[in-house]
Amino acid sequence: MKAKAFTPFVQNLSGHIDRQLQAVLQDVSTYVADDAGHSHEIVLDTDEAVTPQFVTSEDWEKVVTFQQKACEAGIVSLLDFIQKEVVALEQQLKTHWSAGETVAPKKVNRLLLLSRFCIGLPELSPNLQRCLTPTMERSRRESSLRRQSKLQPKRQDHEQVWLEIKRKFRETSVQACRVWADQVSHQLVDTFTMFLFASRSGPSLLKQTPVWDTIAIQEEAEGASLSSNIRVPMQASWYVHRLLHELCRHVNCVGGHAFNRSVLRELVQSIADNVIRSYENFLKEEEEKEEGEREERKWRLSQTQVLQLLFDARFLSVVIIAKDDSEVGRRLAERMQTVVERLENRVDPFDLDVFLPYIGAHLSRHVQRSQVLLGSVTGLDKNNLFAATGGRSLPSTQQEQHNVLQLSSVAMTTRFPLLPVASQSSSRPVSDYLLTPQSPLLKSQVTLHHG
Repeated sequence: MKAKAFTPFVQNLSGHIDRQLQAVLQDVSTYVADDAGHSHEIVLDTDEAVTPQFVTSEDWEKVVTFQQKACEAGIVSLLDFIQKEVVALEQQLKTHWSAGETVAPKKVNRLLLLSRFCIGLPELSPNLQRCLTPTMERSRRESSLRRQSKLQPKRQDHEQVWLEIKRKFRETSVQACRVWADQVSHQLVDTFTMFLFASRSGPSLLKQTPVWDTIAIQEEAEGASLSSNIRVPMQASWYVHRLLHELCRHVNCVGGHAFNRSVLRELVQSIADNVIRSYENFLKEEEEKEEGEREERKWRLSQTQVLQLLFDARFLSVVIIAKDDSEVGRRLAERMQTVVERLENRVDPFDLDVFLPYIGAHLSRHVQRSQVLLGSVTGLDKNNLFAATGGRSLPSTQQEQHNVLQLSSVAMTTRFPLLPVASQSSSRPVSDYLLTPQSPLLKSQVTLHHG
C-alpha cells in the first residue's frame, strides 16, 4: 500500500464501500436462477456458497441488469460529487493566489485525498468490478451453447462500462493532482522570485552566494610569464537549491512516485516557465534602470553577481528543462538560452572567454553531485543529465577511486569490464596460493608432516 501511496484513510473508506457492495451482491444472488430452476452463483469475495431462497428463472436477467445499472448510477453520482469538489477547491485556490494570501494546508490535503481515493477505490474494492460486470456461473455443466452465446454480448457491454468508470476515476485523479501541482508551483516560484530580486543588495548577496573556487592561471605578456588568480562559482545559489529541494520534498511527502508521470512533468514545466519569467522580469527591470542611468555609466549588477546568476541559470537549464522533442521543451530551452545570452552580454568578453571553461567544468561536476538529492526532478528526464556532461563521467581524484582486488591472473577481466582493477603488489603468481600438487604451500605442509 505504501508503494501505491494509499493512506489508511483511503484503505478504510474503500473497504467500507467494498463491504456494502458485497452485501448488495449477496442480496441479488438470492433472486438469481437459470431457466431450469437451478441457481446461479454470483462470484463473491467469500468462501461461502450463496444458495438462493427464491427461484425467479424468468426475471433473473432483469434483476442483474437493474443491479448493474443501479451501481453504475451510484458510482457516476460519486464521481460527479468529487469533480465538483475539485473544481470548487481550484476556484478557492485561485482566489487566494490572486489576493496573495496563504493557502490553508487543509484544502491542499483535501485535494490529495480525493486524488488518492479515485485511484484507490477501483483497486481496493474488487466487488465494485463484480457489481459493474456481473459474472454468472452455471451450477450445471450442461448449459446450452446457445445460452452462452446469448450472454456474451452483454458481458462485453459490462466490460465496457467498467473500463469507462475506471477511465473517469483516473481522469478525476489527474485533475486533482494538477490543481495540487499548480499550488506547489505558485508557492515555490513566489519564494524564488523574492530571493532573486533581493540578490541585488550586498547583505542578501553574501547570504545567498556559496563558495567560489580560486584558480591560478598563467598568461604570456611581452615574453614574460604572468600568473594571476581568478574566482569562479562552484555551485548554484542557496535560493536555487531551496527551490529544487522544496520541490522534491513536496513530491516525496505526497507519494509522488505513485503519481502519473505526466502530472510531475507538467509540474516541473510550470516551475521552469515561471522561473524563466522571473529571470526575464529581473533582467528587464535592470535594463530599464540602466537606460535611465546611462549618462552616469552606473551598473546595477557587478560582474561577480552576473557570473553567479549565469551559473544559476545554466544549472536550472540542465536540471528542470527536459531535453526532448516536445514543443514545450523546445520553447523553454530557447527562452532559457536567451536569458543565458543576456547575462553573458553583461560580462567583459575577454573575461568571459577565460571564465566559461571553468564554469562549464564546475557546472558538470555540480550537476552530477546533485542528481541524487534531486532524483524526484531529474528522474523524469533520463537523458537530461547524461547530455549535460556530454555522455561522460567526470574524472575523479585519486582519493575518490575505488579499487577491486584482482582475483585472476588473466590480464583482461571480461566479466567486470567497468570495474578498475588494482595492480598486484607482488609478482608472485596466483597459482602459488592454490592447493595443487605442484604448489609451494602444499609442498611445505607435506615436508612438515613427514618431519
